[in-house]
Amino acid sequence: MVNFSLRQVRYFVTIAEQRSLSKAARCLGLSQSALTNSLAELETGLAHQLVVRSPKGVSLTAEGHKFLVSCHRIIEAVEDAGRTLSRDEPRRGELVIGVTPLLATYLLPSLLSRFARVQPGVSIRLREGRGPLLQQALSEGELDLLLSLQSAGGQMPRDAEPLLNSGWSLWLAPSHLLASRSEVSLDELARETLIRVEDEELERAQHKLWAGMPASVTEIRVTNIETARSLVAAGSGIALLPDFAFRPWSVDMQRLVAVPLRENAPALDVSLLKASARDPFWATEAFMAMSRPLNMGSQAGNGALVQR
Repeated sequence: MVNFSLRQVRYFVTIAEQRSLSKAARCLGLSQSALTNSLAELETGLAHQLVVRSPKGVSLTAEGHKFLVSCHRIIEAVEDAGRTLSRDEPRRGELVIGVTPLLATYLLPSLLSRFARVQPGVSIRLREGRGPLLQQALSEGELDLLLSLQSAGGQMPRDAEPLLNSGWSLWLAPSHLLASRSEVSLDELARETLIRVEDEELERAQHKLWAGMPASVTEIRVTNIETARSLVAAGSGIALLPDFAFRPWSVDMQRLVAVPLRENAPALDVSLLKASARDPFWATEAFMAMSRPLNMGSQAGNGALVQR
């Protein structure tokens, strides 16, 4: 029988979200050695390697991705069990959240699912659009929250709530000659066909990467990541995409792998921004508290915050 603790599950989820043992340790208030030991004990107990370590951080193995799905289910079950003991009526309200299509597809669903479990009385109204327009809407008080993506090191508001830091990986079919490598350099891609996703957010963040790409690389241009994933899995080319969007299977259940880049590519920061032009709102604070890796699933509320 496999034995592991809820604490190990939460630790692993934080590692998976931060893609870095040092960053995960800071989020959890642990030493890196303590977190490393916990991960090693978990992998030994499961008899599977869950992450691959590299100088740039960690990436999940295929088994790690499968276990991460189970971890989210475990956390959901624990939260559900706790709620069955509460007789309080859920607080009511509505949150208006701005999000770009990229983040709406790959990050927002898990956040909304988790929030619905801890605050079932809050309705969500999404406003999807381009990043600059959403930033303006937030500054004008039309949004409660904005899920924001930008290159690491960029200027962020002081009250921004960091959610995760995502690196870049090369997505490959398992049969590709580079698929078994621990890391790959851009120089090695000279004869490859690169599947390039024409997305405004990605293009803005990738310009330094494209500048280092060999001139002889040929391209297939697509407009969404799922098309790129299917083409990679079918062996039609390779893709250079953010780790947070990686899934080890295409829509037709063909497998693909992700290999870290050797170059020090600028990471992507995903943060939650709240509207300074709106009155304080308990549901906004609850959503931000729930989103913190350290407080996954926690409820936040303050009687002094306005009810809407």
